[in-house]
Amino acid sequence: MQTTTPVQLLFALNDIQSARFISIRNYRNAQGEKSNYLLIAAVSYGRAVRKDIERLNRVRYTGQKELARLELLNVLIRNQNDATRTVASQAQLDAYAKLGQNSRVHVDSRSIMVWAFLRYKHVIEPGTYKKSNPGVMVRLKNEIKKELRLSTNNFRQFKLSGISKCRLNGTSFEVIADS
Repeated sequence: MQTTTPVQLLFALNDIQSARFISIRNYRNAQGEKSNYLLIAAVSYGRAVRKDIERLNRVRYTGQKELARLELLNVLIRNQNDATRTVASQAQLDAYAKLGQNSRVHVDSRSIMVWAFLRYKHVIEPGTYKKSNPGVMVRLKNEIKKELRLSTNNFRQFKLSGISKCRLNGTSFEVIADS
């Protein structure tokens, strides 16, 4: 296993120009969950949006589920255009500055984030999550996302500072503090 610093890992991640697997091991999130991830870097979010729009256009439901489908479709279409983008989508864009294809920095906290497509997740230790009670429309939208396997639902970001072990381009890395 090779040792690397977070900065060196960031450069290696940003050098990836075509889809490549990345594994992150023993990542602990803010809720205390410890998991292993298999990610794909350099996946086009724009292409994922277009595919999800196609998937949503191919199905029809009845009642409230159809309204939920139309809301999902409307948001995906609106967020492709700066003039029609939703407030929530614009807030997400404003919160981060892009560093490279696979990374960005949170403007306020200055946390560097790795951005990639989730292929697989294995929870080692569960975390503590707040109990949520989503409304009917949110539950229906989540059901549709899962049922249709919407790709945009699988993009994840990870704090670079939380990555201690990863595998990238066939090389295993142990991330050590910058000296």
